[in-house]
Amino acid sequence: MPKPTLIILLLAGLTFDATAQLSSTFTYQGQLESGGQLANGSFDFRFVLFDAPSDGAEVGVPFEIDSVDVVNGTFIVELDFGDTPYDGTQLWLDISVRAASGPGEPYTGLTPRQKVTAVPYALHADMVATNAISAAEIADGAVGPTEIAGGAVGAPALAGAAVGTQAIQNGAITQAKLAVNSVSSAQVVDGSLGSADVASDQIQLRVRGSCAADTYLAGVNADGSVRCVGLPYGLARSVTSPVGTSGGEVAVVVGEGNRPLISFYDGLTTDLRLLDCLNDVCSASETRTLDNSGVVGRFSDIALRANGLPLISYIDSGGDQLKFYDCTDARCTTGVARELTGVGSAIQATSIAVRNNGRPIISYHNGVTDSLNVYDCTNSTCTIGAARTLDATASVGFQSSIAIGVDGFPVISYYDGDNDQLKLYACNGSTCSAGTARILDSDGNVGLFTAIAIKSDNFPIITYYDATLDQLKAYRCSNFVCSFGTDVVLDTVSNVGGFTSIVIRADGLPIVSYIDNTNDDLKLYDCLDSNCSSGIARRLDQRTVLAGPTSIALSEEGFPIIAYEDNTSSTVRLYRCGDAACER
Repeated sequence: MPKPTLIILLLAGLTFDATAQLSSTFTYQGQLESGGQLANGSFDFRFVLFDAPSDGAEVGVPFEIDSVDVVNGTFIVELDFGDTPYDGTQLWLDISVRAASGPGEPYTGLTPRQKVTAVPYALHADMVATNAISAAEIADGAVGPTEIAGGAVGAPALAGAAVGTQAIQNGAITQAKLAVNSVSSAQVVDGSLGSADVASDQIQLRVRGSCAADTYLAGVNADGSVRCVGLPYGLARSVTSPVGTSGGEVAVVVGEGNRPLISFYDGLTTDLRLLDCLNDVCSASETRTLDNSGVVGRFSDIALRANGLPLISYIDSGGDQLKFYDCTDARCTTGVARELTGVGSAIQATSIAVRNNGRPIISYHNGVTDSLNVYDCTNSTCTIGAARTLDATASVGFQSSIAIGVDGFPVISYYDGDNDQLKLYACNGSTCSAGTARILDSDGNVGLFTAIAIKSDNFPIITYYDATLDQLKAYRCSNFVCSFGTDVVLDTVSNVGGFTSIVIRADGLPIVSYIDNTNDDLKLYDCLDSNCSSGIARRLDQRTVLAGPTSIALSEEGFPIIAYEDNTSSTVRLYRCGDAACER
């Protein structure tokens, strides 16, 4: 076949009406010559789009049409490459032809490639005049997020104040849609941002609150609340109004928020009450009645469970009944008072501890049998349990103090009233169903006002009063069951050593609170080694004080806090040390 030649190229858009949508099909008309003569016959055509007038890369998929009739050189075809190729890049149409009677024969390329130009309708769409489309031409809701590609509308396309608050849905603008430093104070209306709109881990909220008397500002929390810390010096204060003659029966722990909680007997109302300090120095507090069902609250002791909920052991003096108060929140604003069954009567001097399994155990003196007893709670709330007699060899069990070893076994120090001895009962298991009673010190009238603690080596240490020599003493056990050990005199100045209480600090050194019976002063013994072989006695509160036990605990900073009673004013007092050794 003579080489064909393309003479004429014509591109035209298809006609359309108002009800029909435009398609991507267009009409191509040309004139084909063969050997210098107008071609006639049937021909196969192949059309390909390129991105250059020569060479270049193919765009889209080739379009082939077979058996096209050519009459007097003229042919007309409809081509459809779809929408994809027309992205604004200039394109050229490459055309090849062969005789329809020769399938399998190669196509002959026609030159030159034909430049694809815009048809009038498309040209009009690309030439919309400025401001030609106003809001009146766009129906409400006609353009939604699905009609606008991501990033299609940039800041230059928006006039100032073009988008108001009514045009922005809640949550529509997220952090990912805001460039760094794109929002300044000029874009934020006064009052439009509140605390709920601020990430407190990134922006410090406005400081709110203040520190109470005898405290200083130590920091500001993320939510704007203040952190207050007690001043770094010892401070004594009365924390209750007059409560009547209570025998100084107070007990203290440090609870939630580093705030002391003090259980005590109110002799005026004959109730068990709790003082809830509202800060760590107790410059403000709330006092609430826990049990008012008779003459209740004598000889109370308080402890904390692992979850921070307090529990209290105490006596119903009217019924000579051992009782238990189960706090149901960390501040003991609610709780349940329970009578513990099978414990006998004429109960005195309770001491409570929580074992490793979360179950409380209470030591006490049974006045009817003159014995040392325990009440073994068989669940954490002490709704059931068993009373056990541990030592009934004489009139024993007075002023007992209980502590728990690392294995969960209790040990109990107590006074033998018949033989004027310091004794210890070492339980063989966590339930204290069996154990061994031992005499620790029998040199004179010793063993009154005992207090026991477990050192970091898991050996007990016991403080007590030597009534013969009017001294404060300590017994250092050389193993957990205290089968042997030594006693040491701590303080001999005046008549000292009544109503002791002991706690072990984080550095492993014991610290002891007690009474100077001659001067009615509160004192503290600061041990300089773990066995209290040496130490320093410090006078803390020098006034007519204390008709009963002291109780010592440690703050979160490791500072001793001591609760006691001012017998002159019949008020509960609290002494907070300004450092771990109470030197200030």
